[in-house]
Amino acid sequence: MNNALKRTFSTGLTLALAAGLSACGGSSSSGSSAPQTETISGIVTDPAISGAQVRLDNAQGTALAQIVVTDDNGRFSFSNVPAAQLDGAVLTASGGTDEATGIDFTGVSLQAVIQDSDSQIVSPLTSLIVEDMEANGSSYDAALANIAQLTGIDSSLLSADPTTDAALQKISLQLSLMAEAVKTLDDFGTVYTLLSDNGTDWADISNDVQIMDVADSIKARFADLQSELANIDAISSELSAAETLNEANRLSMIAGVEKFLSEQLAYTAATETAETNVVTLAEALWNANGQKGLSTDSAKFANLVRYVFNVAGITTADLDDAGFALSDDVTTNIASIAELDVIDHRIPLADGEFLSTSDEKRAYFYNSDLAPTYKVQQLYSSVQDSNAIDVSFSRIVRSYVVAGMKDEADVILNSQISSPFYLAMAYQQAGRGFYEIGDDANGLAYLDIAASNLTSHMENKGWAYMDGEDADQFLTLSTAYRNQGEDIKADNLLAPVEDFIDANSGTYSTAYGRIGTAISKQAEALIETAEAADLSAATVAEALVATDFYAALVDGYGLQAATSRCGDHYMLKAFSLTSVIEYYARLEQPAKTREAINKFVDLRAGHACTSQRTDSYVRYLAPAYGYLDDIDGFLSMAESTIQSSSYLTRAQNAAALYIALNQAKAGNVEDAIATITAQYPDDTDAGDLEDRLELLTNGGIQEKGINAFLAVKLFNEGYTAAGAEVLTAAWNIATSETYINGQTDDGSQLMYYGCSKIARMTYQNVDQAAGQTRMQTCANIAEDFESTGATMAVSAAYTYLSKDALLSGLDSLGVDAFHSALSYAGLLSGEDAAEATRNAISFPVDAGVVAAGAEISDLTGALNDLKTLFTSALSAAATEEEEKDAGYLLLSTIGAHADVINGLRKHAEQNGPMADQSQVINNLQTSASALLPQLFDVATGLSDVDDTSDLVEKVYDLGNDYGIRFAGLFTEMASLIDDMAEYLSGSELNSYRAALTKHILNADAFESVAASVDTDNDGLPDFYDATATAADIAASALTEDTDVDGDGTNDSMDATPFYAEI
Repeated sequence: MNNALKRTFSTGLTLALAAGLSACGGSSSSGSSAPQTETISGIVTDPAISGAQVRLDNAQGTALAQIVVTDDNGRFSFSNVPAAQLDGAVLTASGGTDEATGIDFTGVSLQAVIQDSDSQIVSPLTSLIVEDMEANGSSYDAALANIAQLTGIDSSLLSADPTTDAALQKISLQLSLMAEAVKTLDDFGTVYTLLSDNGTDWADISNDVQIMDVADSIKARFADLQSELANIDAISSELSAAETLNEANRLSMIAGVEKFLSEQLAYTAATETAETNVVTLAEALWNANGQKGLSTDSAKFANLVRYVFNVAGITTADLDDAGFALSDDVTTNIASIAELDVIDHRIPLADGEFLSTSDEKRAYFYNSDLAPTYKVQQLYSSVQDSNAIDVSFSRIVRSYVVAGMKDEADVILNSQISSPFYLAMAYQQAGRGFYEIGDDANGLAYLDIAASNLTSHMENKGWAYMDGEDADQFLTLSTAYRNQGEDIKADNLLAPVEDFIDANSGTYSTAYGRIGTAISKQAEALIETAEAADLSAATVAEALVATDFYAALVDGYGLQAATSRCGDHYMLKAFSLTSVIEYYARLEQPAKTREAINKFVDLRAGHACTSQRTDSYVRYLAPAYGYLDDIDGFLSMAESTIQSSSYLTRAQNAAALYIALNQAKAGNVEDAIATITAQYPDDTDAGDLEDRLELLTNGGIQEKGINAFLAVKLFNEGYTAAGAEVLTAAWNIATSETYINGQTDDGSQLMYYGCSKIARMTYQNVDQAAGQTRMQTCANIAEDFESTGATMAVSAAYTYLSKDALLSGLDSLGVDAFHSALSYAGLLSGEDAAEATRNAISFPVDAGVVAAGAEISDLTGALNDLKTLFTSALSAAATEEEEKDAGYLLLSTIGAHADVINGLRKHAEQNGPMADQSQVINNLQTSASALLPQLFDVATGLSDVDDTSDLVEKVYDLGNDYGIRFAGLFTEMASLIDDMAEYLSGSELNSYRAALTKHILNADAFESVAASVDTDNDGLPDFYDATATAADIAASALTEDTDVDGDGTNDSMDATPFYAEI
């Protein structure tokens, strides 16, 4: 939807419309006893513009009906419009395409004041009338007279269909070309200003544009337009309107061909013969395209001329030949080719055109039908729900910016996003993108626009109604300002938000709490980013802004009313303070950590009921006290304030890790181990041993941050010898008979959290040889486990043994364990078999099992086994529940394909691609692609639409993450959405579109920041990203691909560098 659809009418236009315009065109549809309604019909024409979104507003700018879309003839109709609201009503048509001229009106809005007529006309000329009324506050008749004077058109014709009069058709085409050229600005506002200042002196208009503060692309376009507009003037006045249109289209085709030849092939006709031949070529294209025109600035000319040059075998030298001619068969497919708005990557470059540099390849890619932005726009081509469009199109903007396509980003900003909230988000994304590519001036300018839009959004909504999304955006934008050193702007932006906090501070409300939750999530996400960057100064600074903001919000949490237990309390505030404390500690901010702890302690001490209700929260502070090296202080606080003996015990248990840490750092490692052991003392209980083992090493699968326990903390702080002793204690547990016998049903606990984990940690942190020796012991344990463990547990044990062995330099052992994991998975059936097989594939592949010597056939064989499992399960399904279960098996199968693809890509980046990398991944994608329609068949065969939705949403990684996005099947996933239209609701389909949009725009074939695109899947980047610095490229292990389509022809000599012709 165009911004003009949502803009509020200016005071001048509102007053002019309210001055007495009476419009009652259309047909009445009600009796005298009910409010009278009318049908308003008409045409959007330049000539006819199809696919335009038309809105009808009253004189105050309030919508009178739902938006409608023009048909192929440009026609539209509104039913049941309140007749009393039609005085001064305005029609606004946005977007669409003039099929006759080829002009794309995306980013352009046409307007008209409702007339007393059965058929309303919305055209470039009626748009000028509205602009004049808006600029001068003039009446409709006065504006009519003014526009007649500016254009030389009789005022009686200005509101007519341009296709009915030759002179009217000329000026209408000229206005449309000008509007298209400035569509990144403010539609007809600029066109009106240029005409007001210069009349129809096209040279003066072009000169004016050259000194305006606009993009260079607009200046260049107007330089070209000067002659194009003059050529339209020169069309004979003897011709009819239809003949005038045809001649204008012919001239546009000639101009477009000349422009392409000059700019892309450095060819300009230097003789009369050559000029004639260029016209011959252009007229052949014009006739083949049904005598329709094309905008000379369109990528369509590149497709058309390249196509003809290649089919006919033409070179620019042929255009100098007096015998130049084109046969009819050369232009057979021109009409279909002309329909594509971007470069068709399948059409060969013209003779003499080549893509030789990274910049050239990147520019071609992002202007072609391969571009992620184009794919997303196609995904929404049939969607009219602005709420759905806004979310995804706000994400497109940054992609355009970082690809160096500012004009395209501006078109989206000015035409496709209707919500002020999402428009602010989009401008913010654009601003950040400009900073990424080093364009600080535009970066700051777009952040300023974002701030203006966001503030306006809240002023219209009312600051009192701020919600979590609003607060999150204000914080994100202020952080963007602060990252660029614009602290004053950041403070000013946040000032009204802080006023809101102050105004609501001290009282309890769900809305206020939700704002806190939103900010907490943002802060935690930024902290995780900072931890991943080893707490670099820049990432800590950004996370700290969000944490400070969250802390301020928590300070304002008020008393919660309650009638149960002891009554009113501050539980939310107390619990939220534990998060604030954790966040500051993770960011290594000792003073702020201590300050937040004091607030927590004081809150409990000052309110008896809160103290009683929050005993369970105290234990969460142990890590922060440990970070402050004050675990004794924690124990003292806990023992003096916790009333429940059970919660006191839990707090003391939480402190044990930090007591042990201090003991180990002081050289008393045995005491440290004893402290941990005391928490889980039963040597005969496998469960106690598991918990003890975790505290001695790490929690979960992560070995840093909040999951780092005793050994890991010691390693992180440089106490390697002490860490090694602790690992030995853990090793003794993991290899004990009690521990092993307790894992008969849990191979992951045996290896992933036990034996092979400790062996790998030994290899990585202590001594490589000792780690490998331990890993061999783990292999022996796994072999013995075959006779005692459940089949699925044995498969899991070998899976994780394989992963850890590969990460410890034991390739042979890793491959052998991989084979064993697959073998045991093959003994299972149903869901167990699917889970075990997928794990047996995914973890070793991610660790590099293929490079270590495993055969690709091992992987494809296992994937085929998964397919067989699905087929068998589906054929045996006797109930819908069993059919649904079969569908989940298929999801796992597709996900396993994605795991392998992702793993092979990662390993290629780190170690170099395999010789047949491209073929292997392409085959895997083909295999996975064939499975998606089968999933569709299963899903749509279920009678319960909720079951259908449950299955399909997993394809887009909504809910449980099956990782299917890593397979890169975006075209197939988009088709599946269209296929589901008759089965699922529009809102569900749009949620899939939104998820797929993120996957498409975030798709990245490499972990390095230097590159992201690998069209042929060979493990080499097609080009380096525009955001990549020389240092980024040097730091990466990447080598730019010189054959991006893998056809054996170097890109600098390949006519279809992104398309391997077969």
